[in-house]
Amino acid sequence: MRNEAESKNMMVESVNIMDLEMKPCIGCMACRTKEKCVLPEDDTVRVLEKLRWADAIILGAPCYWGNIPGQMKVLFDRLGYGMMREICHYAGFKIVKEIERGGTMIKPQLTEKDKQKCRKAIAKLK
Repeated sequence: MRNEAESKNMMVESVNIMDLEMKPCIGCMACRTKEKCVLPEDDTVRVLEKLRWADAIILGAPCYWGNIPGQMKVLFDRLGYGMMREICHYAGFKIVKEIERGGTMIKPQLTEKDKQKCRKAIAKLK
């Protein structure tokens, strides 16, 4: 998807979740009233700023045991406070396309059909 977006002169920035330094949410719920996390600042704050300025967000992750990887869940839990106001206020975000694909270590690459779906999804962003 990155190549397709860049071919349309879109600015693309990637964040590799595995490279982030993040502490897990402690469930104190203080963020709901303070509108900021009480944990020491880490990479989740920087990711939140990137998300606030993004025109589109593309998420990609493997599926382990029918769910997202733990690091992605940690990020989502920690971003909740920052996205809560935006989601509640705007609640008009739009899912342009979801592309699900099973794979294994033996066959991890996207097929041409998968790539075509990605091209169509990117075309809808303009």
